[in-house]
Amino acid sequence: MSRSPEQLQAGLARLDRLAVLTDAQFRVPVLGFRFGIEALIGLIPVIGDGIGALISLYLFIEASRMGAPWRLRVRMLGNILLDFVIGLLPLVGDIGDIAFKANTRNVALLRRWADAQLSPVPERTGWGARLLTLLLVLVLAWACYWLVQQFVGAWM
Repeated sequence: MSRSPEQLQAGLARLDRLAVLTDAQFRVPVLGFRFGIEALIGLIPVIGDGIGALISLYLFIEASRMGAPWRLRVRMLGNILLDFVIGLLPLVGDIGDIAFKANTRNVALLRRWADAQLSPVPERTGWGARLLTLLLVLVLAWACYWLVQQFVGAWM
């Protein structure tokens, strides 16, 4: 289902807030890196990573409702799956949840697609305009050649 530009922008704003909450809500003061509630939930073995994947799937469902193309949705699913698999690893997965921010990546992918949908499409020139341009270039090239021959002939 395709949405109006206003609905698309409102949906993106809502998904942005969710991505910040899940991936970057909190900041470690001295080190400066950010993490969200998904990293905290991920501390619960297996169940936490499953809950994080379900939250990420909500973003996927919203992308489908917005009318995102299937290739974009496949990339989003890949990010969700990678985040889930990384999160399953003991200790390394917890660090991976902080480093690999699947929801932020997916919202960025969705935003790029939406911006392309909302931006005006430039008009393409037809073959007639291209042919006329080529003809004009050829005439100008011939005129330059003729002028050079006239001046060179006059000097010799």
